[in-house]
Amino acid sequence: MKKFRISARLYALVAFALLTMAAALTFGLFQAQEKLVGERKAMLAAMDENAIAVFDAYHKLEVAGTLSREEAQKRALEAIKAMRYQGSGYFWVNDMHPTMVMHPIKPELDGKDLTENKDPNGKQLFVEFVKTVEKSGQGFVDYYWPKPGADAPVLKYSHVAGFKPWGWVVGTGVYADDLAAMFRERAWQVAGILAAAALAILMAALAIVRSVVKPVEKLKASMRAIADEDLSSEVPETDRGDEIGQMAKVLVVLRDSVRERLELRSREAEQQERLSSERRGNEQRQRATAEAQTETMETVGAALELLASGDLTAEIGLDDERVVTLAHDWGGLVSMGWAELHPKAHAATIMTNTAIYHDPDLPPSHHYLAAYHWINKHFGADVMIAPALRRIDASAQTVETAAPAAAAPSTSVSAEQAFSSGPAGTAASA
Repeated sequence: MKKFRISARLYALVAFALLTMAAALTFGLFQAQEKLVGERKAMLAAMDENAIAVFDAYHKLEVAGTLSREEAQKRALEAIKAMRYQGSGYFWVNDMHPTMVMHPIKPELDGKDLTENKDPNGKQLFVEFVKTVEKSGQGFVDYYWPKPGADAPVLKYSHVAGFKPWGWVVGTGVYADDLAAMFRERAWQVAGILAAAALAILMAALAIVRSVVKPVEKLKASMRAIADEDLSSEVPETDRGDEIGQMAKVLVVLRDSVRERLELRSREAEQQERLSSERRGNEQRQRATAEAQTETMETVGAALELLASGDLTAEIGLDDERVVTLAHDWGGLVSMGWAELHPKAHAATIMTNTAIYHDPDLPPSHHYLAAYHWINKHFGADVMIAPALRRIDASAQTVETAAPAAAAPSTSVSAEQAFSSGPAGTAASA
């Protein structure tokens, strides 16, 4: 059943109800027909009892000696021949051979052998009468017999009873065409009732099925939209008070939950984008800083190479704030070298942005070590700069005199400018 749609199952339920009702009405129709047939046959049996009572009365007169057998039988036959019921009902009498003893409607049959007498279906009906009496004393035999005014033989119910003292069989029957007509009439009535009931039930079922299926289809479409994260439309059927309305209210809760999840995901995406933007900015700044440091170290390295060779006119360009600081500190470093080259000078130069003051009484290595630590602190470039500092130290041991170079451009600080003035305003004298 789970494989079928709800509408199919509901319609199947309606069809089952209609079939059940049709079966009940049909069963009732046939039951009524059987009841009518039973009543008709019971009436036939009662009629035969009356005929047997007539036989028995005349037989008693015979036994009493009042009448001879022939007279008694003659009077009995006359009485039976005149008997009628329901207007056209009559009795016939045959013996056990069977031979017709008396037939009130077809007297030409009287005295004839009826052994080969058959109905249109080939039934030897008088032979069947005798067999029934021999077996049970009485009973019913159905057969077809011509009816006045009918074009074809008509079904006839008959009842036969035996009168053993005389060896006779008395029988009577009624045509069943009237019962068949009644059955057909009732069948049409039942069919009309069934059709009207089926139409009413189908219309009601159609309305009920639509009231269930269409809202379910709407809810299904709404659920599909929510699954696709389309929350623009409203959930239908929320105003109903039945189970479908309850489903719609639950779907509203689900939609709101999905909306909150989407909003949270959007906020997370915005936050992630902001963090990514900040990370890219940091990475760009780090790359720029690294490039600036690399360029600065190359510049410092080149300047230190010149300083190591005794050239005190080396310059460091003022490209940015860090290089400006480096330039001032570079001036202190050159001042340190100048003082080393002139050991008798009593100048007290300051290495810019460091707390190290020049003291002519300290060994030269002290100043070199201070410069090395400053550069290492700011750039971490001890591998690149340390050889240059060692060469400065070597040059300080061999060079006896050096003259300051000409003044550098205003956008840089030369060694001579650094020697003559520091950022703290302290002058150096030879």
